[in-house]
Amino acid sequence: MKRLIVLALAVLACKDDERREAKDKAIEVKEKTVEVARKAADEAKDAMEKARSEAQAAWQKLEAARAEHAKVSAERDAAKSKLDEVRQQAAEAVKAGRQKLADLGLAGDQLDQRIADAKQQVASATGEARDRAEAGLRELETKREQLTTEIKKLMDLIAEVETAR
Repeated sequence: MKRLIVLALAVLACKDDERREAKDKAIEVKEKTVEVARKAADEAKDAMEKARSEAQAAWQKLEAARAEHAKVSAERDAAKSKLDEVRQQAAEAVKAGRQKLADLGLAGDQLDQRIADAKQQVASATGEARDRAEAGLRELETKREQLTTEIKKLMDLIAEVETAR
């Protein structure tokens, strides 16, 4: 019977050892599982932080692009306003130039009439009066050439402004 008791105790001891081993193995597996889970959680946290950082950088780039767009839009609007102002000034300059051309045309007509009168005086005058009439005629013809030159310059300027508009 002693043998049976020793045998029973040995069997129980083996079972206890098996249970202890199984329990130790289960604890070890549980610890490894927890370690793997923690590692996965840390990696997920790192990935989330990286994604958050990238999202923040993208948001900052978007904000910078919006600010740049607003700045460019304001500059474009200012340039457009300035261009409209310059165009208005050019239109006024052309209008004034055309009025000046009309005035110079009238002055030219009056000068032509004076030249015609001077030619008649030269034809009818004699002696010293003729010399004075010829000198007056030359002076009037010089003024007419200057007036014609001025008209041509003004017409060229008006054409240039109109082409630039």
